[in-house]
Amino acid sequence: MSVNEIYTNYIKGPALDVFSNPKNLIFGSTVHFLSSIFILFSFLSLFVFFVILGSTITSESNVLIDIFKNNLNLTIDVLLIISGAVFGFFFIFSILLTFLINGYWLKTIKYTMNSQNIPDWMGVLELLKYGVIYTIGLFIIGIIFQSPFYMILLAQIVLNLPDLGILSNLPYVCSFLSWVYIPLGTLNYIEKNKFLALFNVKKSFKLYSKEYINYLVASFLLIGIYSIFELLMGYLTELVIDKVVANPNLITDPNFLSWQIFWIPALYVNSFVCFTIFLWLSRGIGTYYNISTGRNDVLTK
Repeated sequence: MSVNEIYTNYIKGPALDVFSNPKNLIFGSTVHFLSSIFILFSFLSLFVFFVILGSTITSESNVLIDIFKNNLNLTIDVLLIISGAVFGFFFIFSILLTFLINGYWLKTIKYTMNSQNIPDWMGVLELLKYGVIYTIGLFIIGIIFQSPFYMILLAQIVLNLPDLGILSNLPYVCSFLSWVYIPLGTLNYIEKNKFLALFNVKKSFKLYSKEYINYLVASFLLIGIYSIFELLMGYLTELVIDKVVANPNLITDPNFLSWQIFWIPALYVNSFVCFTIFLWLSRGIGTYYNISTGRNDVLTK
């Protein structure tokens, strides 16, 4: 394993490709940002819905409900309808945008395997189609790889077995194995152009070579960089949530709300990093395919 090879093939090369087309990068980051915003609003509205519903069932007064009733002059029934409708609207559109992004990442891998430049955002319906199929495939792969843990957990519950002990770390092992497998399964899916090829472990691992370890090392590094941003955003989010939980009246405080506008650029930066990293990885796995299959027409800048 050569550090220089890892850097050239999976760090420098894909980075130059990704940043060579800022228009596609910015557009994709914006789509990812909108998806994150929609997910955030959907969960906030769902939280409000269950708070109102719980208060209705228990007939207990709630500070959050009082704030809505006093400031918006709405009944509880109307608040339930509005919060439920808002959740449905934002959740559906966040899912659609996620499908669109996944379709674009898949198209990027395909273009790289064919030694083409990063694709433009054309053919939205096609991106959605392949995004839906690919996302469903990833979901199924996740279930398949986690099934050993679920089976052991079920056996523990049914047979009343003692604590899992060291086996409690099995989900992390399964997640790691799925992370190792997914790029190979994706290459097999694109190569064969068949959905079931995504789950054909035997044929997918035929695409494995020692070079794949280099790609995994680079992937681990890039995902680690993104994880730092995720931890930072999670920490900042937790701080805001704790403040609101401790003092719900803050959601009507103009001074507090004015500071929250800084979440907009922060979320956009996070979306930019996330989209860039995974586009980087998409370009990298396509590069790996070309190297491992002996194709010498890999695009480099």
